[in-house]
Amino acid sequence: SGVVHVDDYSSDNLIPPPYLLSDYGLEDNNRSDTRDLGLFAQAIYAFGQSQLILGLRTDDNSIYGRKTSPRIGYNYQINDELTIKFLYGEAFQEPAAKELYGGWNGRLSNPSLKPEEVHNKEILLMYQQGSWLHEMSLFNAAYHDVIAGSLNVGERSIRGIDYRLRFRTHYNPFYEKAITGSFYYSYLRARASHQYNNVSGEWQHLEAQQGDVAPHKINFAVNIPISEKWNLNFTANWYDKRQLFSENPLRADSNPARTQDRTAPSFVKADMFIKGQWQKLSIGIKVENLFKANYLVPGVESASSGDDFSSDGDGFQNSLIPQVKSRTLTLVMGYRF
Repeated sequence: SGVVHVDDYSSDNLIPPPYLLSDYGLEDNNRSDTRDLGLFAQAIYAFGQSQLILGLRTDDNSIYGRKTSPRIGYNYQINDELTIKFLYGEAFQEPAAKELYGGWNGRLSNPSLKPEEVHNKEILLMYQQGSWLHEMSLFNAAYHDVIAGSLNVGERSIRGIDYRLRFRTHYNPFYEKAITGSFYYSYLRARASHQYNNVSGEWQHLEAQQGDVAPHKINFAVNIPISEKWNLNFTANWYDKRQLFSENPLRADSNPARTQDRTAPSFVKADMFIKGQWQKLSIGIKVENLFKANYLVPGVESASSGDDFSSDGDGFQNSLIPQVKSRTLTLVMGYRF
């Protein structure tokens, strides 16, 4: 559709952009037409204290072919308080368009990428004790044809334990309504069969930690009615220290040129929201990062900038992304007509 040099644009010289060609003016090698057909069916059969759930999804893609994904669930209510569930499911994720065709200097693309597949198994226990609901699950997710760096790079596995607690208590020193809340703990062990070598620029067969995943994580939330009109909600999240993804040049075991390993440190972040309601009008103040936590999170995509800024490197995305070390206040107002 034409090229205009960026230096030709200024606030004093507003050049209209070049006209756009219609779809019919594009060359065939610059277009990609695909067809997706999908069918999903599910059946639920209950007998006694059991429930069996069978699901099947079939997808037919003009590029990737046909894929059938089964899903199976079995629930058994042991008694009025305890239930056990067994779950199995398969799924796949097509590559994003930018991973297939969106290559440019600094981003790779590969039109030959295959979809990423996952097989998931899970056992879940649910225990109801008065106003307390406990849930614990063991799970294993196996990923195949993993997409990274515009390539399918082997396999990954994620194993872990989740514990969830939801509670309700009628003891409220402020108001007669019940206080509700939740607590969540997660442990993950994420492994990958291939790691990126930041010196050779190639993926190598080496099983190691996946990276960018917090092994331990805790979330807490509580909702407190203060009065007939006012309500307070408080949340806190703790993330364990995270080793970085192998494409990140700050990770020493995937970068032979580096001796010091850097990680995304652990942190605690808390938020609060207080809201008042008067018939149709509501006003609230949301406070994010209540205690001014200073923390870093892993970079996105290749996160290849590194931390040596004495020379101009090829990296574009930050390897570690700093978060705002301050409170953020947002005024929220609503009116129901």
